[in-house]
Amino acid sequence: MKNILSIFFVFGALFLKAQSPNIELTQVSSGFNTITCLAHCNDNRVFVLEQAGKIKFFDPYLGGNIEFLDIQARVNDSGNERGLLGLAFPTDYKQTGKFYVNYTASGGTTRISRFSVSASDSNAADPNSEEILLAITQPFSNHNGGNILFGPDGYLYIGMGDGGSGGDPNNYSQNRQSLLGKMLRIDVSGESGYTIPADNPFVGTNDPNNLVLDEIWSIGVRNPWKYSFDRLSGDLWIADVGQDAQEEVNFQAAASLGGENYGWRCYEGTANFNTSGCTGSSNYEFPIFTFNHSASNGCSITGGFVYRGVFAGELYGRYLVTDYCSGRIWSILQEDETTFSNIDHGQFNTFTYTAFGEDKYGELYLARQNGIIYRIGAINSDPSAIINPSFTSLCPGETLTLETQFNPLLSYNWFKDGNLILGANSSTFEVSEVGSYSVQVIVENDASSISEERVITIAPEPPVLTASAELEVLCDDAAFPVSLTGAPIGGTFSGVGVVNASFDPFDLPPGDYDISYNYTSAEGCNSEPVEFTIIIRELPEVSIEGIDEIYCANIDIAVMPTLIPEGGLFSGPGVSNGLFSPSSADIGENELSYTYSDAFGCANTTSITVTVDECLGLSSFENSIQVQPNPTSGSLLVKVPKTESNLLIYKMINSLGQIVITPTRINNSTSESFTIDLYDLSSGIYFLEIEDGVKTYRTAIIKQ
Repeated sequence: MKNILSIFFVFGALFLKAQSPNIELTQVSSGFNTITCLAHCNDNRVFVLEQAGKIKFFDPYLGGNIEFLDIQARVNDSGNERGLLGLAFPTDYKQTGKFYVNYTASGGTTRISRFSVSASDSNAADPNSEEILLAITQPFSNHNGGNILFGPDGYLYIGMGDGGSGGDPNNYSQNRQSLLGKMLRIDVSGESGYTIPADNPFVGTNDPNNLVLDEIWSIGVRNPWKYSFDRLSGDLWIADVGQDAQEEVNFQAAASLGGENYGWRCYEGTANFNTSGCTGSSNYEFPIFTFNHSASNGCSITGGFVYRGVFAGELYGRYLVTDYCSGRIWSILQEDETTFSNIDHGQFNTFTYTAFGEDKYGELYLARQNGIIYRIGAINSDPSAIINPSFTSLCPGETLTLETQFNPLLSYNWFKDGNLILGANSSTFEVSEVGSYSVQVIVENDASSISEERVITIAPEPPVLTASAELEVLCDDAAFPVSLTGAPIGGTFSGVGVVNASFDPFDLPPGDYDISYNYTSAEGCNSEPVEFTIIIRELPEVSIEGIDEIYCANIDIAVMPTLIPEGGLFSGPGVSNGLFSPSSADIGENELSYTYSDAFGCANTTSITVTVDECLGLSSFENSIQVQPNPTSGSLLVKVPKTESNLLIYKMINSLGQIVITPTRINNSTSESFTIDLYDLSSGIYFLEIEDGVKTYRTAIIKQ
């Protein structure tokens, strides 16, 4: 505001009419002190903020003036524009009991705080529950902004003035490293503190020459004293207080992604103000409505709401705005995406309007600084009767709930094809048949309106879907995406591993994966989804058993391995017809492999390394040491010549070099042969070593 909260008028009229015949103000409450804001929490209560630091509420249909919260000891209301300025209730207030306020604290710092309602009394807040979420230093006492609101997206919007003085001397509004002169947007849904919505327009800005604070939603406002969201469309209307010449209303469509620059201090309204350092005009958003300062227009705008109530039917869909200094009221209507028209409803006989408010039902209120609150109506206006939603095509088998505005003081009649529907007397009606529907809205004084007709049609049956995968069985080592096709084209696939119109098996474990194909017709009707399954199979477990790690090259044997599972391909040096012959393999290490492929083509391979040794020295002592039988299935007869010492030591070593029969002494002075028991040894190749005190002899033994 513009040093206006210190201006105080007392006017005792209970019922006021504008010079223009279409708006009337009916007093509904009084007795408040220096009102700065009106808000509701989605019940019948309308909450009233007093600048000094109290929140009270009343019921516009029953009256009342009840204290809800007193934080006067924390609020700095000096300097005319400081104080308790903003209040916002989230949509889940009834469940959580948490609400948010904006006030100036010691030194003039703006605080955004969270409070909780009392656990024992829903009509009283707990003053000790405060959690300060955000503190913003204010260099001057004026232009604190102060309004806070939850948008349709569930985020908290905060309007910050440019820091005060006059002309934004520090150019805070265009400084993207300052929160002053901005619209902010934060997420307060967590248990404590706040976070930055990921889609805030400047999140992730990494240009070192153009850094922007993440909380910023839009820039270039001077003092957005009041702004509001259209409860039906979600559009944002911002009334920004001007400097010395123009007041303005800015419009931001619900589809906006944020980031708008509303021009201050480069522009005041549509006029140049201080263009030093400013860029071309195409980089700024200009207001959709302005008025110049004058005795009749006034000097400080107070923003309002788009009327979505019932009683003032002629105002439905119009944004109402007033001026603190003159009491003049205008309404603005959006004609199309870029065109806005306005009506001057005249200058009222009261002044110092500081806040508009909206109740649960969409009725609007206007508060004077001196503590009087009025309901806004339209003289001789029939109630509004609007049917939502606007689309009129039903999908086969579905129903559609038509609704009109609700207010406990209204009654309703629904019609089909011009005929009264017996028992259809609420603000909603469920439609399942084709026909032309309308609703009559009736107020207590018998004023009534009948809505435009909604012609309900039944859309064609959506198509039956088919869908399939290029491959429905994959192996666990599949590395490439599988194409998915659906008919008719234009639908969407969903499921684990689905990327657009393909299934990517990468990193997915074996298992069954259900894929769904969904399709929405041009009329908005959904076909019955079709599903199919893609299977990722485990690779078969394969193994080679029954082959030792070491063989002698001069032993002419053919080893038949056990291949699990049977039916694969056994290959490698020395392998022929499924048998391994060491004498046919290479001297040294030989890699033998086994590959098996199951019925679905999923293949796996395992390999072993077999060493083939020349076993040198066998020929030199074959004539002096004889072993038989070799191969043997049990005992082994060993014949040796007598030695000078008549003492022999023998031991048995397996193919891994491990001693399996410990060294044993033999006296061959009386016999030239001895027997070794091999029954306990498993099948395989072993080496017999004999020492006579001078030489060591070694020969290979095959145990069957």
